[in-house]
Amino acid sequence: MSTEPLVCVVEIPKGSRNKYEYDSKLGAIKLDRFVSASVVYPTDYGYVPQTVAPDGDPLDALVSVSEPTFPGWVVPSHFFEVYKDLDPDRHSEVRGWGDVAEAWDRIRWAREQFASGAERSI
Repeated sequence: MSTEPLVCVVEIPKGSRNKYEYDSKLGAIKLDRFVSASVVYPTDYGYVPQTVAPDGDPLDALVSVSEPTFPGWVVPSHFFEVYKDLDPDRHSEVRGWGDVAEAWDRIRWAREQFASGAERSI
């Protein structure tokens, strides 16, 4: 499990129906098409640089944000390292990111804790 920051490049801002795409020949982000379905991108959408997914494109990335950014924005994924910095006596430590199997293992464990009557803070 890696602890290096994950950097994403945003191609499409949250709430957009425009499909922007990085064009390596142009060296810029271009408007690819308008999404005709009555849906919008639920989060910022882009890619992880220097990767190749099975479809031959860079690995897709969904970046959860409360407000949309804009195409071309580079986002380091460091929120969980800094979000408690201004709270006295609180800190957080990112130990890495897991895969889907690890996420489901953690969910099963948490459900077992709930079923066993472990202390709840909610």
